[in-house]
Amino acid sequence: MATPALTNNSYETAVSQLNALQSNAATIQMLRKKRGFFQGANLVETAAFMERCNIKLDDVDKLNVIHVSGTKGKGSTCAFTESILRRLGYKTGFYSSPHLVHVRERIRINGRPFE
Repeated sequence: MATPALTNNSYETAVSQLNALQSNAATIQMLRKKRGFFQGANLVETAAFMERCNIKLDDVDKLNVIHVSGTKGKGSTCAFTESILRRLGYKTGFYSSPHLVHVRERIRINGRPFE
């Protein structure tokens, strides 16, 4: 029977070797090393963009936003949420990508496609 250290080492080695087979393995490894730099740069760029648009952080804090992420069911979840909020009398803005049938359905204001 293998010892836990040997099993763990074998598992980590296998995962490392499998990941190395990816065509973009070198790029992923480089980005992981620079992750902290890129995350900080994104915040700086976002702050600069907001300043150019004359948007203050306090303005953003006043927004009521629901952000849905994941791999499956985002469109349905957003559609259900939008429907519930509209029935409760709230004004809604909806963005979804990709569209299901028509490009115009990606953005809706109060349930109506944006023109």
